[in-house]
Amino acid sequence: MPINFPDSPSLNQTFSSGTTTWRWNGTVWLVVRDFAPTGATGATGQTGATGQTGAQGNTGVTGQTGATGASGNTGATGNTGAQGNTGVTGQTGVTGQTGSTGPTGQTGATGQTGANGQTGANGETGATGATGAQGNFGGITVEYNFSTNTTVSDPGSGNVKFNNANVSIASKMSIDDEDANAVDIQSMLRTIDDSTSTIKGHLRISNKADSTDFALLTISGLTEQSGYFEVDVAYVSGSSTSFTNGEDVIITFARTGDAGAQGNTGPTGANGNTGATGVTGANGNTGATGPTGEVGNTGATGQTGANGVTGATGATGLTGATGLTGVTGATGNTGADGQFSTTESTPPTSPAPETGDAWFDPSNGIVFIYYDGFWVEAVGGNVGPTGPTGAVGNTGVTGATGQTGAQGNTGATGATGSNAVLTLVQNQQSGTTYTLVVADVNKLVELSNAAAIALTVPTNAATAGFVVGDQINLLQTGAGQVTVGGAGVTINGTPGLKLRAQYSSATLIKRATDTWVLIGDLSA
Repeated sequence: MPINFPDSPSLNQTFSSGTTTWRWNGTVWLVVRDFAPTGATGATGQTGATGQTGAQGNTGVTGQTGATGASGNTGATGNTGAQGNTGVTGQTGVTGQTGSTGPTGQTGATGQTGANGQTGANGETGATGATGAQGNFGGITVEYNFSTNTTVSDPGSGNVKFNNANVSIASKMSIDDEDANAVDIQSMLRTIDDSTSTIKGHLRISNKADSTDFALLTISGLTEQSGYFEVDVAYVSGSSTSFTNGEDVIITFARTGDAGAQGNTGPTGANGNTGATGVTGANGNTGATGPTGEVGNTGATGQTGANGVTGATGATGLTGATGLTGVTGATGNTGADGQFSTTESTPPTSPAPETGDAWFDPSNGIVFIYYDGFWVEAVGGNVGPTGPTGAVGNTGVTGATGQTGAQGNTGATGATGSNAVLTLVQNQQSGTTYTLVVADVNKLVELSNAAAIALTVPTNAATAGFVVGDQINLLQTGAGQVTVGGAGVTINGTPGLKLRAQYSSATLIKRATDTWVLIGDLSA
C-alpha cells in the first residue's frame, strides 16, 4: 500500500509507516532516529609498569594544507527598527473676538398665523475666508526671558542663555528648571536627549511676538545641574543670531526618533589569490643528547585486577539512503527532464518538482524524495539491535615487560582535510527577559541589555516541539548578566546558571523531557 502523508501538517507533527517515523519541521518530512543508550563502562584494570622510552625519531615533513571549504549561507535578515515618534503638532492660531450682542427688543403681541408663503430661492454661497497665519515650529513650547550673560551657569528663574553672544557659534545653552511662568519643567527637559540617534533632537528659539525672528539648533547631549540644565547645541539656520537682554522668547523642543536597527551585512567579497609559499628554512643542528640516568630497580608487578563487565553496545545508527540510479529508458523521444539538485540548501521549487524527483541538501548530507506533494527524507534499511556482548574471560598473569626498542622515524603527515564552515543564524534580543522558542534550535541567541537579563526555558507543556538532543547557543553581548532558568524545568550547569561576563557564551542541550544541561563560560 503506498504511503499517504497527511495534508497541511502542523509544526513537529509526526507520521509513521511500518517501522519508520517522520517529523514535519515546517518545510520537509525528516526521519526520526532512535539511538539506544551506551552501556556502562567496566572498571579499568591496573596499569603495568612502563618500559623505557626509546629515542625520538625525526619529525616527518608536514603535508600541504587542504583547500578551504565553501562559506555557509548568509544569515536571515534582521528585524526592521521601530519607527521614530511623530513630532508634536504646532499651536492653533488665536480665534478672533466675537462682537457684542445688541439689546433684545420687547416682544410684540402674537398675531394670527398667516398662510405659508412659497419657499424662496437659495442664496449664493459666501466667499471663502482668508487662511490663518502659519503656526510655529512643531514641538513642546515653553516661554523664557533671554539673558545676554555668556557664562555657563544657572541663568536664574525663568531665564535662558548661551555661552556666546552670537548664537550661530554657541555650543552650550543654560536653561533654568522653571520657565517664565514659574512652571517647573525638569521632567520634560530630562527627556530631550533620550533618543538613541546621534542628534537627540532640535530646538527653535524665537521672539514671542514675531515667529520670523528665530534660530534653529540641534541637540546632541544634556547635563542636569543644580537648578538648571546644560544643553549641548549646534546652530543649523535661522533669521537671527542674537537676542536682546530680557527679550521675551519661546523655545520649542522636538525629539528625534530612536535609531533603527543596523542593516544587513553585505555579501563577502571573493577570496583573493593565495600568495606563494615562502622557502622553508634549514633545520638547525640537533643538540647532543645528555647521558641517560641509571634505571632504577623495577618494582614487583602488582596483581592484575579483574576486568569489569563490558557495557552493552548501543544500537548502530541507521544507514543513509543510497543515491537513486536513473533508469535507462528505451531510445526514442526524450521525456521531460527530471530534477536532481545538489546546490540548493532549501527545497527546490523551480521548475516545479514532480513525484520521484530527488534533492541532496549539501548543508547536512541528507537526500530527499518528492512524494505525495512533500519533500520526504529518504530511508535506508533499518539495522537491527546489536546482541549483548559475552562475558570477558579472566586475564592471564602479565609477563615481565621487555625493554622498549628504538622508535622508528615518524611518517609524513597526511594532507589536511578541507575546513568545514558553519554559519549560525542569529536571533538578537535587547530586552531584559526572553523565553526560548522552537525556532531558536541550532541558532545563536544574542542577548544585549545594560540591565540583568532573565532567559526562560519553557516546559514541554508550555511549548511543544523541543526534542531530545536539541541545542541552542547563547551569547551575552551587553553588560547585563544573563541568568538561565525556568519553572518546572531542570537545568544542570557548573559552577552555576549565569553567563560569566560580557561576550561569554554557552550552549543549552536537551537531555530528556524538561531536563537540560548548560555548558560554557559560566559563573555561580
